[in-house]
This record gives sequence, structure tokens and C-alpha cells, in this order.
Amino acid sequence: MPAIRTNCKVLVTAALAAAILMTAGCDSGPEMVPVRGQVFYRDKPLTFGAVMLQSPQGQPATAIIQPDGTFVLTTHDSEDGVVLGKQKVRITCYESQQPDSQKTPSSQRAEPMGLGASLIPKKYTSYASSGLVVDIEPGRTEPLLFHLEDK
Repeated sequence: MPAIRTNCKVLVTAALAAAILMTAGCDSGPEMVPVRGQVFYRDKPLTFGAVMLQSPQGQPATAIIQPDGTFVLTTHDSEDGVVLGKQKVRITCYESQQPDSQKTPSSQRAEPMGLGASLIPKKYTSYASSGLVVDIEPGRTEPLLFHLEDK
């Protein structure tokens, strides 16, 4: 009989450990809010490209710029939003991102990674040089507006 009690204790302990691990795995993660916005270049909506926000913790939020310059950011799942806090921003608009882009192999070799030429000032393509930072706060409802300049 003592062996049966020991086996039961082991099974109960294992079941409790599994329950604790499963509960810990259900953490909903950091608080996130939906974020949308619009990008302008030369006082007109940027018609294609991408917007990325880098949180100090974890995965960046990304969005594809629509023909009217608008975007909706997502981090993990479709339109789930952005983690709260200060975020560095980068914006890209390369020839290859243009809808229905028909790039030739020679033009792909001319630029790094085959992206083609940047159609906005290159400083905006890097978190380090863009100069763009946003603070995402709880309950945010106002869209982000980015006005890119040639300077």
C-alpha cells in the first residue's frame, strides 16, 4: 500500500504543477490599445509603404499604409493594437512596396536587399534616425499623424 500512496502523491503533485503552469501561460500579456493613423509627405497622403513602432519591450507593431495614407497597427494578431508606452517610429516607402510593383532584376541589385529606391527621406527608415517617437497611453482614440519633411 505505501507504494500506491507515493504514486498518488506524485500524480497529485504533477497535476498541481501542470495546473499552475497552465494558469501562468494564460497571462494576457501587456496592455494594448488599438491605434490608427495617417502619413503625409509633401502635404499629401503617402499612398503606400509601412509604419513600424518599436516598444522597449517585445515585438514591434506594424501597419501597411493604404492609398489614402491611413494605417491600422497590429502587434500579434490582426488589428490588436500597440503596447502602452513610448515607442520609436520608422516609416518606409520603397519602390518595391508600391502595389503592383514590377521591378526588374537590375533595379533590385541597385539598392540594398532589392527594395528599390526609398521614395521618402532615408532618415525615416530607421528607428535611430527618424526622430519620431510616440507615447501610447491607455484609452487613446486620436489617430497618429506623421508629416514627413525633406529637411
